[in-house]
Amino acid sequence: EHLMSERHACALVGLSRDTYRHEGQTSALNMELREQIVQTAHARRRWGYRMIHVVLRPQYPGINHKRVYRLYTAEGLSIRKRKRALRIGVRVPLVAALAVNQTWSMDFVSDAIARPDAVSRRIKCLTVADDFTRECVDITADFGIGGASSEIRPGNVARSAMSAGGITQRPSADKAPRIRIEAMPYGFRYAAVRRPIKDAAENEYVRVTVFVAPFTVLIPPNSLYNVASLSVPVDDTHTAFYFIAWTDQPGKGMAQETWRKRNGAQVGIDLDERFIKVRNQANHYLQDRGAMRNGSFTGIRGIPNQDIAMWETMGPIADRTRERLGASDMAVVHFRQLMVEAARAMAAGAPAIGAARAACAHPLFRRHRGQDD
Repeated sequence: EHLMSERHACALVGLSRDTYRHEGQTSALNMELREQIVQTAHARRRWGYRMIHVVLRPQYPGINHKRVYRLYTAEGLSIRKRKRALRIGVRVPLVAALAVNQTWSMDFVSDAIARPDAVSRRIKCLTVADDFTRECVDITADFGIGGASSEIRPGNVARSAMSAGGITQRPSADKAPRIRIEAMPYGFRYAAVRRPIKDAAENEYVRVTVFVAPFTVLIPPNSLYNVASLSVPVDDTHTAFYFIAWTDQPGKGMAQETWRKRNGAQVGIDLDERFIKVRNQANHYLQDRGAMRNGSFTGIRGIPNQDIAMWETMGPIADRTRERLGASDMAVVHFRQLMVEAARAMAAGAPAIGAARAACAHPLFRRHRGQDD
């Protein structure tokens, strides 16, 4: 077809002329030897081809280790190599954070995108929190995050530390907080129990969140101020949110303007003169794509604004039957059960939850690190 001689064609493809002229024949000895190699390899899984050659050599005196190796590899046999023993490292003692950005804690959080027309795709988020302020420093999200992922860049999370000053000394992590829930006359409270950085054998680090029916939540404090949120239903699709921040230490904490700026709730910037949101779904909540390229996860300024964007984009009434709740959502499950039971009791003639007599014996609710009173 190509007007080429046999010698030239075999030279081009690297084929012997004898192989081209004569059909290959399998030796009966090789067939028998191959079966013996396979049987021995399956019976002795830790033996390689050299040990198999030693065992079969008395039975087949003319074979050498090269033939055994050739037949051994032709059958796709191999030995799984044992992992090398890791050297015991020196344990570094955990150091309690005494200032901002001294130590950070990291954990992975998984979720899934609900797609009615296709299979749900899972996403993974790497969250980084400051151990001193207990505030989230950075969140990296992707469909798959590995140790060598280019999305996990120290510069991304370190950029968040620049505004507060200081350099992270050493990350530490308690990746599995235990959630404990306790029913109370005024509602319920739940605790996130973690292993503390210091004296972990004798102590536990407990952060308690208190729900006071019908709509008040006392959030665990940080190092600067305490926070309470009031979520007051207006109708079936609207809710009024009130946030209260205070400090028990005179001369410390945050000024009102500073706290508002921190949460992105400035009158005239995020709220107009009638306290109506400037950021809304129509203008994509003034999302800053440039800030996202520089390390911001959402591009939306202020944690309340980020929460509002998430709530509103779910629609007026979300289908909770499609949620994927995990062990860390036990408080969410308990709250919904409590409210459903309260609604049924009210329909049966009982007073609305939180509308009867004062359920708390104390005239003032206060939450401090390490104690409730």
